[in-house]
Amino acid sequence: MHAIVKRLQPSVAQQRLKALVARLAQVTGDLTIQKQRKSTVADAETSPASTRSLFAQASEPPT
Repeated sequence: MHAIVKRLQPSVAQQRLKALVARLAQVTGDLTIQKQRKSTVADAETSPASTRSLFAQASEPPT
């Protein structure tokens, strides 16, 4: 025989906390993605080809 366990509905405060935790996880994920994109752009800007291009432009006489 199994005992019947009555589940209580979460309180308004518990529901709000759960929603806030979910939102925090979403925002944290978004920030992580933005940082990764920023890092990818920074890596591309400092690639050897990009660096050579910058040096070539710097060595050209001004017009």
